[in-house]
Amino acid sequence: AYPSHGPDDIVDVVVERRDEELVVIGTDFGSGFADGRAREARGFGLKLIERLTSRYVVSSARDVGTTVRMIFALRPGRSLFSGGERT
Repeated sequence: AYPSHGPDDIVDVVVERRDEELVVIGTDFGSGFADGRAREARGFGLKLIERLTSRYVVSSARDVGTTVRMIFALRPGRSLFSGGERT
């Protein structure tokens, strides 16, 4: 995300539960990708996201940063945090 790492490197992460889905949105403010190359630049991170999520969207613009929106399907009747049944 950032060509050189420093104290001002920021990544925003938002986590929301929507019905039976967990939505995780990560945004960095790094160099971004030009010309829609975000989906083509699939290093290990995006390959892992592709396998773990129900679906995901990557949006990026040069010199603006990159946002990855990941949607995870939750199993009905399961607690999000404890792994146990809902009470």
